[in-house]
Amino acid sequence: MIFMRFRHVELFCRDTDVSKRFFSEGLGFDIEEEQQGGFVWLRSGGVEFLLRPGIHSDSSADSYQDASQAIVLVTDNLEETCRRLASHGIPIRGQDGSPDCLTFSGPDGHWFQLIQEDA
Repeated sequence: MIFMRFRHVELFCRDTDVSKRFFSEGLGFDIEEEQQGGFVWLRSGGVEFLLRPGIHSDSSADSYQDASQAIVLVTDNLEETCRRLASHGIPIRGQDGSPDCLTFSGPDGHWFQLIQEDA
């Protein structure tokens, strides 16, 4: 039997410095390593992300529902997290079926869903 496991998520970014600030300052991801050529390794919880130079092909989606992929984030305080995002210039752009399921996008058009963690 062949075994595969999840390694990391790669996100293509027009400007990895801008995206690095979005993920680290705006979303609170940890910067693990920066490599030559604009490659930036991030971590959130147990998940690794690699920001790499390139063009995100789905960047024209106007809403979360129109995107072909998205990243789902969970928070223990939705209201406080929304204030943090707003303070970093990241507006909430919509809902996905519930006021407790909010959507926003990043500088390269990657879509995110933000949900309240159940107590």
